[in-house]
Amino acid sequence: VDTSKQFPFNNVKPKTNSRYNILHAIAVRNLVFFLNQQNLITNVNDLGIITPYNAQADLISKIINEYEINNVECGTVHRFQGNQRDVIIFDLVDSYGLPYVSKFLYDFKLINVAVSRAKGFLVVFANLDYLESKLSPSSLIRELLFEMQSNGSVFNVKEVIELGPDSKPVYPEEYD
Repeated sequence: VDTSKQFPFNNVKPKTNSRYNILHAIAVRNLVFFLNQQNLITNVNDLGIITPYNAQADLISKIINEYEINNVECGTVHRFQGNQRDVIIFDLVDSYGLPYVSKFLYDFKLINVAVSRAKGFLVVFANLDYLESKLSPSSLIRELLFEMQSNGSVFNVKEVIELGPDSKPVYPEEYD
């Protein structure tokens, strides 16, 4: 899922330096919401969400839990070592807002763990334009993204955002 046309920004959580990306989190939530509505998530082994950063994992978990979707595990790569899921959503948070990509995107072992956890399908959320401009030509993640674009399907994040719940504002009772 290419997020570049929506110009997502990543932020850094103070004190922890952990990154998060609100657009990516909402898009992941909407895909999970849709899959759940289609009864494709029936147990914890069906779907896992991997992201390089604790701040992003916490954000995604919170907004998924708002819809009482409890059969989805979300965490960093380390949480999924030794585990597999039928579908893995791999959220590459890095995007505009910082002048460089994280060292995680150059860690061969962690990338290998992330992409090898899927038994059936791997869905990657990434700002392809940003990563193309920032990653070194020999980067494993760059090669992986190229292979996925060449041999898989690329969707604009806008299509995924439209899968989500209606976004009606919630007002306090005094405004009813």
